[in-house]
Amino acid sequence: EIEHIKKTLQNYNMPNRRFEICSIKDVYVFDNYCNNAGELDKTLEAVQMLNYNNLRIILSINRSDDWRSIKDIEEVFGQWSDVLSISEVILSGSADVSEEMTPLPITELRKLKKSLSGIAAVKYLENLKDAVQYAVSKSNAGDMLVLAGGDGMNGAKTLVERQLIQDKSIVDMKILH
Repeated sequence: EIEHIKKTLQNYNMPNRRFEICSIKDVYVFDNYCNNAGELDKTLEAVQMLNYNNLRIILSINRSDDWRSIKDIEEVFGQWSDVLSISEVILSGSADVSEEMTPLPITELRKLKKSLSGIAAVKYLENLKDAVQYAVSKSNAGDMLVLAGGDGMNGAKTLVERQLIQDKSIVDMKILH
């Protein structure tokens, strides 16, 4: 048993997406690894301290993450909806990120979209690339784009950077401290 614990700890990789924020083409991008309601709550708590015009959240939602139920997600967004003035929540199954991503059943997606629709506009896109492309197309200078979720969001920030640089004429990326 001790050897198993030791081996598990040696192979554990700490997520490298922890509260990263940058500005790309005057669009703020906040990236945080969160695959459960507690971490999503902390992510949104951090966002409240930032200034932005419109807030869009891309949330990777699939069976691979540790969401206990869609109720958890509803409760977190419900707590922060008035404080943050969320413009839109873009749910992504991140099916294009890994074969290990198992999408939520359509019945659960429908329930989640319905419950969140009272908080903000809600859209579901199966592939992360499509979710990023959609969110970037809606973003303007001064807007905030939050990238939240577990492993399904790995690489999302790079996709956002490429899309913003491709879509905008001047390249301006700076890391904010």
